Amino acid sequence: MRDEVETIESASRLRRLIPFTLLFLIQLSFFSLLAVRRLIDSDEGFYLYISKIVFSEGAIPYRDVFYQQMPLLPYLYGCWMRLFGYTWEAGRIFSALLSAATGALLVWAVEKTTSSRLLAVAAFLLYTLNLSVLLFFLTAKTYALSTSLLFSSIILLGEYKGKYRFGAAGFLLALSVQTRLFFLAAAPALLFFLWKQIDRRRLAAFRDFSTGFVLGLIPSLILLCLAPRQFLFDNVTYHALRDPAGFVGDLPQKFEVVRKLVFSPGTFRPTQLSLLFAAFPVAIIAWKRMSDSGKLAAAAAALLGIASLLPTPTFGQYFCVLVPFLALSLLQAIHAYSRPLPAAMRKIICASIALIALLAATAAAPRVHSLFFKGRNVPGIPDGSDPNDWSIATANKIAAIVESSSEGSPVVSSWPGYLLSADRTIYPKMENQISIGVSEDIPPETADALKLLRKDDLRRAIADPRVQVVVAGNCMHWWQSIYLEAVAQNGYDLLTKEANALIYIRPRRDSPTGGGAG
Repeated sequence: MRDEVETIESASRLRRLIPFTLLFLIQLSFFSLLAVRRLIDSDEGFYLYISKIVFSEGAIPYRDVFYQQMPLLPYLYGCWMRLFGYTWEAGRIFSALLSAATGALLVWAVEKTTSSRLLAVAAFLLYTLNLSVLLFFLTAKTYALSTSLLFSSIILLGEYKGKYRFGAAGFLLALSVQTRLFFLAAAPALLFFLWKQIDRRRLAAFRDFSTGFVLGLIPSLILLCLAPRQFLFDNVTYHALRDPAGFVGDLPQKFEVVRKLVFSPGTFRPTQLSLLFAAFPVAIIAWKRMSDSGKLAAAAAALLGIASLLPTPTFGQYFCVLVPFLALSLLQAIHAYSRPLPAAMRKIICASIALIALLAATAAAPRVHSLFFKGRNVPGIPDGSDPNDWSIATANKIAAIVESSSEGSPVVSSWPGYLLSADRTIYPKMENQISIGVSEDIPPETADALKLLRKDDLRRAIADPRVQVVVAGNCMHWWQSIYLEAVAQNGYDLLTKEANALIYIRPRRDSPTGGGAG
């Protein structure tokens, strides 16, 4: 009899998961469609190229290449691409998968804690058609991965009652920090939750959580031991050097970013983010009646929002990570606030919230079409750039040209993204185009130890007789004159032009047009 009851309960749990599985598949299909159409964010070039060489060449972040984030992303994305191909499409679809998992978990958490299908629908709309999510979670950057891990940690801690939840939550928090360091800012919210446990469980909760957290940090600890100087520079010092105002400075610029995000009609996200930012006052009013996951989400959103303001310069895209936390806390707070009301009034409130979410999603539809199908005003592309320069199709064409022209020799390229799908290796120190932003401000020997590309390094690379192909395209504007002068001085010929990228080839020694530098 007991076995029959357990079987019935298991079947019931599986049936309850079916709608969320379908929602996950819907989100995955929608996100994947948009992900492979979005123009490339310039930073994706180094994220995916470093992810590639971690597996294809055995490169170790920090020790072998400059990498200004925590180390988890290259290993996870690299593992995924090793299975499904080193391509832009594979990297983007992995981001879509992570984003869909976060969305499905959000809808599940809202339905579980509010028992309202209308609020679950609102959660689906507020997340799935949120422009901040669509623009930045679907790129191969840190946002989708770090948010998915932290959000999972909070849901596990707040809604799951199993004996291993504290250790697993600590492990997931550590992995989110392993992706992006400032996610450590959310830790006080989780620690306060542990402290609020009843006395007989508090010590065990802290012990399990700390054990999981330390286990999750092991990869960073290993890399810190392998290259302590480079690890600290890439993750800390670089961020203090990249702007003259220092790590935390230029307050007017930070306030301007917040103003544009919340109020400015000239941006593409104010309506949706303003709606979600309402979570803070509503959560304060309904705090005592909210579930644990809602409180954790609200606290984490506040802490992450503050942390997102600290780096200089501050970019609006940093705040995309707040979306699932704000959506969960807002909808839980509305449910908690309306709980004492009559059932009919509660349904009216929930239906109104779902309608508002639908209107916000509908209002975003024209912008989604413009961004993903027309390629207009897409964030992450340098000002004044031709959108064709940043299409996946253009990057793939250049990769094919490079592969057919270089015969296995290292390639000099202004942007590593050109070599993602090519079976070729970029010249050392060019794996990350961001390094040139600080390389001229530190001594040459220090830059060399930190794998930072300097102007003299670029000149030597183009003159290197092993190099057969030079690609001068995306991100060339910093040192454009050096590229053009060096290829002319070393006898390169212009092979072709793809969009605005110039592809130069060194003539062979037996070519009747002459030879390049020996």
